[in-house]
Amino acid sequence: MDTHGTSRGHLTAPRTWALRLAGLCAVVNGVGFGAFDIPAVWHLARDHTVWYAFGNPTYGNGPFEAHGVTVTVPVLLAFLGSCLVLAIGGALLLVPRTTGVVVILAGIVMCAPFWWGFDLPFAWFSAATVLVLLAIARAEMHTRTGPNSCRRPERGDRTTSDTPTARTLGGGVDESGVLQRAGWAGGASVVLLVVGVALCSLAGVDAPGASDAAILERLDDGARQTAAGIGLPILSLGIAMLLWFATGLRRVLDGLSGGDPLAHAIVPAAAVLGGLMVTGVSLDVSSAMTAFATDEFTPDPDSARVLGTAGLVVALTGLTGGAVLVAVTTRIAQQVRALPAWAVWASYAVAVLCLSGFWSAGMASVAFALWLIGAVIAVLRSSRASTSSTTLGADTPGL
Repeated sequence: MDTHGTSRGHLTAPRTWALRLAGLCAVVNGVGFGAFDIPAVWHLARDHTVWYAFGNPTYGNGPFEAHGVTVTVPVLLAFLGSCLVLAIGGALLLVPRTTGVVVILAGIVMCAPFWWGFDLPFAWFSAATVLVLLAIARAEMHTRTGPNSCRRPERGDRTTSDTPTARTLGGGVDESGVLQRAGWAGGASVVLLVVGVALCSLAGVDAPGASDAAILERLDDGARQTAAGIGLPILSLGIAMLLWFATGLRRVLDGLSGGDPLAHAIVPAAAVLGGLMVTGVSLDVSSAMTAFATDEFTPDPDSARVLGTAGLVVALTGLTGGAVLVAVTTRIAQQVRALPAWAVWASYAVAVLCLSGFWSAGMASVAFALWLIGAVIAVLRSSRASTSSTTLGADTPGL
C-alpha cells in the first residue's frame, strides 16, 4: 500500500533524502522567521514601534517602508501565516509526503513579497536551497523511471553483465557525463551565488537613505566585515560554476539547433553577468573591507553611499547578460518547439525584466534565479535523455 502519497518505485533513496533536506530547509526558514514574528506582532500592537532583535529590526525599516508600505499588525500576521504554510510544507516532506512540494512552493510564493519588503537575504538563500533540492529530486525521479523501467526482460535483452557503450564526443569524452556535470555545476552556482550575495550584503550599503550612524555602525561591525570577506570568494566560485553550466547549456542548444551560431552567445553572456556582478558587489563592500584591513582608514558615510549605489547599479546592469542568456535559450527552444507556449512567453518576460536592471528593484534577480533553476533541470534531463538513447541504441539490433 502506498502510504506516502506516491509509489514506492518513485521514492528512491537519493530522492527521499533530497526531499527531506528540502523539507528541513523549509522548516528552518518558516519556523525561524515565524518565531521572531510573534514577539514583533505583540511589540508593535503594544508600543506601536518596530521590535529590534539583536540590533536588527523585526520586521521593518526595509523596502516596504521605503516604498510607502507601512508595517502594521495585519501585515506581520500575514507574514506569520505565510511562514506557517512554508513550515507545514517542510514538515510534510520530512515524512516524506510528496504533497509537501506543492505546499512548499505555495509558501515560497506567499513569503517572497515579505522577504523582499523586510530585507531578509537569508530567506532567499534558504528558498534557493529548497528549490535546488527539489530539482535534484525531480531529476532523480526521471533517472529511475521511464517507459521501460517496469518492463520484464525479454529474450535478446542485454544483461547486467554486458557493458553499455556510451555515446562519446571528440576525444572519447562521454557526452551524457559532460552534460550531467554541467547541470550539477548550474545547481551549485545558484546556491553559491545566493550565499555569496547574502553574506556580502551584510557589510554593503544598499540603502542610501540610512542615517550616518547606521552606516558607520554597519561598516565598523567586525562580524559583517568577516561575512563579506567570506562571501566574495563564495561569489567568485559561484560565477565559475555558472560559466561551467553555460558551456553545458550551449552544448544542449547546439544539439537542438544543429549548430545555430546564436548558441555561441551563451558563454559570453554568462561571463558578462558574472563579471559585472562580482564588480558591483566588490564596490559595495569596499568601504567595510578597507576598514577591516587597516585602522588608518576613517569610513565616510557619503562615500559609502556612493560606492554602495554604484555597486548596486553595476551588479544589476550585469543582468543584461542574463537577458541575453534567457533570450537566446528561449529563441532556440522555440524554433525547435521544445517548450510549451506559456514557458516561451514567461521566459521572454524574464528577459525583459532582466533588461530593466536597476529599475526592477531586485525582482529581476529573483526571476532570473528561478529561470536558471529551470535551465538546470533541462540540462540534467538532456543528460538523462542522452544516456537513454545510447542504451536504446545498444539494445536494438542493427543500431
